[in-house]
Amino acid sequence: MNVVSNHGMKKGTCFLVCAGERVPLQFTPCEGDFVIAVDGGAEYLDECGKSADLYLGDFDSLGCIPNGENVIELNPVKDETDLFAAAEEGLRRGYRVFRIYCALGGRTSHLIGNLHALCHLFRMGADAKIIGNHSELFFIRDVARFQKGGYLSLVPLDGGAAVLIENCKYSGEIHLTTADSLGVSNEPLEGACVTVLSGEVLAIVEETDRANESK
Repeated sequence: MNVVSNHGMKKGTCFLVCAGERVPLQFTPCEGDFVIAVDGGAEYLDECGKSADLYLGDFDSLGCIPNGENVIELNPVKDETDLFAAAEEGLRRGYRVFRIYCALGGRTSHLIGNLHALCHLFRMGADAKIIGNHSELFFIRDVARFQKGGYLSLVPLDGGAAVLIENCKYSGEIHLTTADSLGVSNEPLEGACVTVLSGEVLAIVEETDRANESK
């Protein structure tokens, strides 16, 4: 049974498993959590011995429509991606914490669409992350702290953003724009912190030994 807060928001996490580059599904759903298999993500969930609470998609990647009542079949002629529709479904059910797996790699168009879904969740007030192989992507709301090590890239939306970066290799108050590459491949030190002063900022955290060494 899902746990609902006094404000109608569920306290659990909504896990979304997509059909992109496969990553370890390092989660075990607890009471109140909800797992959505997004189209071809159903096959990978099954291979990992995990079950879905809901199957959603037009199922072009999966190649068949799952059996059961917990299926939402989308019309393949639609204005949103399967992941975007799954994010909307999770929001509709009251979830405000989302962890998205297997949403990277594959077609570039789908990757961009998945980032749009992540941004939509952020703008709806959700705590949302895309979890990849040795990387995490999420939008910063006000202040975010980072562990020492790896690479931290900050990408502005809507033209630009102002951030205060503290305890990183490159620190200071910086204006990020979409007209240059400033903000890519910074290196968090002990006590690293980023404060968003204006605009919206996507954070990309990558392990050092897996990230591209060129800047």
